[in-house]
Amino acid sequence: MNIPSFLDNIINLVKPKEESVLGIDIGSSSIKVVQVRQKTGRAILETYGEIALGPYGNTDIGRAVKLKPNQAIAAVDDVLREANTTTKLCGVAIPLASSLITTMKIPQVAGTNLEEMVTMEARRYIPVSLAEITLDWQVIPEVAGSSAGVTIAEGATATADKPTSANILIVAVHTETITDLKQLSDSTLLQSKFFELEAFSTIRASIPGERRTVAVVDFGASATKVYVAANGVIKLSHIIPFGSQDTTLSIARATGMPVSEAERRKRQAGMGDDVMGVNLKTIVEVNAAFVTNEILKVVREYQMKNGTMVEEVVFTGGGIAFKGLYDLISQKLGIRTRIADPFQSLVAPAFLSGILKDIGPSFSVAIGAALRALAE
Repeated sequence: MNIPSFLDNIINLVKPKEESVLGIDIGSSSIKVVQVRQKTGRAILETYGEIALGPYGNTDIGRAVKLKPNQAIAAVDDVLREANTTTKLCGVAIPLASSLITTMKIPQVAGTNLEEMVTMEARRYIPVSLAEITLDWQVIPEVAGSSAGVTIAEGATATADKPTSANILIVAVHTETITDLKQLSDSTLLQSKFFELEAFSTIRASIPGERRTVAVVDFGASATKVYVAANGVIKLSHIIPFGSQDTTLSIARATGMPVSEAERRKRQAGMGDDVMGVNLKTIVEVNAAFVTNEILKVVREYQMKNGTMVEEVVFTGGGIAFKGLYDLISQKLGIRTRIADPFQSLVAPAFLSGILKDIGPSFSVAIGAALRALAE
């Protein structure tokens, strides 16, 4: 695992490669794959696919599920086959729940090595033994014109004429998670170029080239992730313990219908529709209010700590597709908002534009991983 550099062009597709690559997002309720290739400097969409994991774990479509290794292997094989993929080269996203992202300021002492300092300081931020995790880090370069001066390169030794501190982005992932993903890749004959935290894939696909300070909200099945990125670098991440499956369960409880039927009705209906005499808006408003308040807490925390305003909130993830949810939350945020359109970074047939725009938020992670795989 390694942290990609976002301070260069986020979609760096200038290398003369023609091979096809996959981006794979193994989420809590589904697996998404996107296959792309490069032609004349552009990323060409070749195929994509999604498969629900619920049935593999003997539960309903749309439900988050923890699969056994053999079930996960079957699901990956099935989605690759059904999507008609033609390559095994890929980049695989790591779930945020298995990791920690944080930033810290490291004091530079003359004669000390930055890597040694990072390892020592990281113990204060990581709540588990360093023996249990894979640690990666990156110096966050100062923005041009900043009064903080030039940052120290990785592995450099501090001297009197260099900065006295460095801002560091740290990523810690449970080693067991990486081992499991490697075993899954081997079992499905995938040739993984890298394993990347889903947060970086999301940012790459959702806000390519963005230099402002923005928040990206990823509505998943089991949780909602919030990232604040400045100049393309993640500065803050937060998990809200509420996902789209919770809305489904609320509908099922209110109507008395099976969860599978509630999920189907949710996908078909809109916020203002009635289902078995129950208005969905009355159910969803409470859930949406909780998520909205949590997003605002994260945004305000960042603004107070850094003295920088979050200029926009970008929504992504399959959960935001529920008709009316985006409008309900965006109205209460009081911040400029939009829905991500990650397929816009790819060249695709014009007749698919409407479909790809609608399903795009669900594929942000897979697209982001595919773009990095294409660039490497």
